[in-house]
Amino acid sequence: MIQTFDHFDIGKIAESGQCFRIRCTQDGLWLVAAEGRVLRIRVLSCDQNGTSTCDFDCDGKEFQEFWKDYFDLDTDYEALCHLADPADSYLNAAMKFGRGIRILKQNLWETTISFIISQRKTIPSIRRCVEMLCTLYGPETERGIHAFPTPEVLSQVSPEDLKKCSLGYRAPYVSMSSRMILEAGLAGDELWAPEIACRTIPAEKREVSPQQAAEKLLSLPGVGAKISSCILLFALHDMAAFPRDTWMLRIEKKYYGGHFPEENYPACAGLMQQYMFFYEKRKL
Repeated sequence: MIQTFDHFDIGKIAESGQCFRIRCTQDGLWLVAAEGRVLRIRVLSCDQNGTSTCDFDCDGKEFQEFWKDYFDLDTDYEALCHLADPADSYLNAAMKFGRGIRILKQNLWETTISFIISQRKTIPSIRRCVEMLCTLYGPETERGIHAFPTPEVLSQVSPEDLKKCSLGYRAPYVSMSSRMILEAGLAGDELWAPEIACRTIPAEKREVSPQQAAEKLLSLPGVGAKISSCILLFALHDMAAFPRDTWMLRIEKKYYGGHFPEENYPACAGLMQQYMFFYEKRKL
C-alpha cells in the first residue's frame, strides 16, 4: 500500500539511535522487525522537508492496527517543532536537518533488553548484537528473520552463552534482568504485565506513571539514568524523557552552558534530543 506522510524519513529514523531492527536491504528496501512482525518499505520519494511517499508491504488492516501507531503517524510533528524557542539557533538547525525523525512506539521488553545491550557500543555494533541474540534465541518469523526472544527464553540462557552474541560484560545484566522481568510479570507487576509491556497501550490508560516506571527500570541490573530515559522515551513514549549520553553532554556543554532546558519542553523534549543527537553525529 502506498502512503504519503509529512515528517517521516525511514532512513533518518533508522540512524537516530532509537531502534536497532531497521535496516536497508541490498535491493533498497527498508526492513523493519518488531513484535514478531516484519515490514518492508520501499521509499518512492522523500524530500528535504521529510515528506515521504512509501510503499508499505502490508495490507491496510495491519497498517492501521499496528504500523501506523508504531511509527507514531497520528502525532502532529509540525506542531511539536513550532514549540521550539525561535532564538535557539542550534536547536532550530538540528530540527531542520533531522526533519523526518519520529519517536517510535516500541515494545517495552524488546527496548529494555536492547538498551541494556547498547551500553558503550556504536549503533552498528548494537545492531549486530541484537540480531545475533534474535537469531540464536528468537523464533523464525520468515526465512532468515527471527523475532525477539521472549523473557521466558532469555531467562534460561546463561551469561556464558549470551556472550556468544558479543555482549561482553552486559551478558550478566541481560540474564539477570530477563529473570527479574519475567518474575515481575508473573507476579502481576503493573509495568511488566503483558498488556502493559505491549507498546499499543495508550499512555493515558497505563496505571504506571513515568516516575514509577523509571524507579522500576532503575532496579534492573545494567539500567542507569541514561538507559532508563531511553526506555521511557522509545518504549513508553514519555516525550518529556531526555536521554543524556556522551553526545548530548557534549552538545549541552558546547551550546547550552552545560544544561539544555528540557523542562521547557514537556511535550517534546525527547524529540528535540533526537534531532540534536542526529545532527551532531552527522556533522562530524
